[in-house]
Amino acid sequence: MITDEVSYYFQVSNWIGGNIDNTIIDAVSGTTYTLIEGHYPPGTSFLLSILRRIGNPLIYFGGLLFLLTSILMMYRCLKKLDLPIISLSVLYLFLPLIFIARTTMSEMPSLLLVAIGVCLYYSKRSNAYLWLAFITGLSVAFRETNILLLAPLAFFISCNYVYSSLAFLSGLSFRFFGYYYLTTKPLLLKEGYPFGIEFLPDTLVIYLIVLLILLPLSPLWFTKVPRVHLKPFALGLISFLCLHLVYGYVAHVYSGYTNGILLNGRFWIPALPIFVVAIGYYLKEKKWIRGSYISVLVIIMIALTNFTIHYKASIKQSEYGQFSRAIKSISEDRLTFIDMDNRTPIFRYIYSYATDKKWSDINLVNDEYHVEQAFEKFGKFQVAIISSGATVAQSNRNSQFIVMLNKLKEKYTVTNVKELCPGSNSCLNVYEVSRK
Repeated sequence: MITDEVSYYFQVSNWIGGNIDNTIIDAVSGTTYTLIEGHYPPGTSFLLSILRRIGNPLIYFGGLLFLLTSILMMYRCLKKLDLPIISLSVLYLFLPLIFIARTTMSEMPSLLLVAIGVCLYYSKRSNAYLWLAFITGLSVAFRETNILLLAPLAFFISCNYVYSSLAFLSGLSFRFFGYYYLTTKPLLLKEGYPFGIEFLPDTLVIYLIVLLILLPLSPLWFTKVPRVHLKPFALGLISFLCLHLVYGYVAHVYSGYTNGILLNGRFWIPALPIFVVAIGYYLKEKKWIRGSYISVLVIIMIALTNFTIHYKASIKQSEYGQFSRAIKSISEDRLTFIDMDNRTPIFRYIYSYATDKKWSDINLVNDEYHVEQAFEKFGKFQVAIISSGATVAQSNRNSQFIVMLNKLKEKYTVTNVKELCPGSNSCLNVYEVSRK
């Protein structure tokens, strides 16, 4: 699971169970811990909570449902504009979307909202501008940056700015009510990465790859968009790009370029409906694009990209499955995980194990007093460390684990009872800690 997904998952539990603080009780000390420090915008969790009420596994089909509905909306829009339907292939050739569609991330409902917004923009109905203004306000409850893409469209077709403003505020109110329900703080703003011009050299490389390679030469597509539509499209996309160029989240610095392109590239998923329409205009006059052999080529490319991503994901999933089974096979009544006040990565790695036991069965070692409490209660305990040196962030975390382990060795007997390295990057080590 991506770190954000863990937050959404527990927010879903909040919608259903009313546990505002996202907490667990440590089995050793009885201390209550907050799992996720910050709260993400409430829209995604609200929709996922509806799916979970129908059936718990459905939340993991949420991304697919949002994607399929978006495709249906864009298909109808392209038909109405008499643009080539093959333009929809942009969605399936954009690698970050293929990856993120398998998750519960907020980019997927944002994709749907922008798709609805584009359809309303081209609608001839008299009240379309009001619905578009409402969708613009509602979209902020999912991702704040959605407003940059939708507001120019809503502003451009507005017939009455007063009514549009009221519709926008009514949509925006869901964010306030959602935060009030989840946190009792309607005006809450989640703390995130900083903004600064110093991030530009790193982010520029990523977004050049996204806009010129993952969306092949996409700026060229807009040369055929009618000028009347080009203005709101360009205003939204340029402001969207400028904001992300100075955003401090630079994934490739910590996670390598492969992960970085996927993780930073995912920010462009909500903008894809605009790119679909743009390439539709670009391809409209190119008769050769309607040939069946082009469709076959697109299908082959889609199949290859899907196969590659699913193959890599299955390898990683296989590793985590082996880790989970190994932990279960050797664990006693309690298993303690080293934690460095950054619990989300640990929960993500052991998620399949944790869902098989109560959260309170997993203890958090973070100081010597806690270690002594574990000895008093259990006599001895185990520590599981999942290590990987594939990225800077993982290497730093490994170093922290080693420091903690060395501190334990100074005072206690630490025995490695299990080592499992199924792949080239990740290893599981389980240590038994007892008094000397």
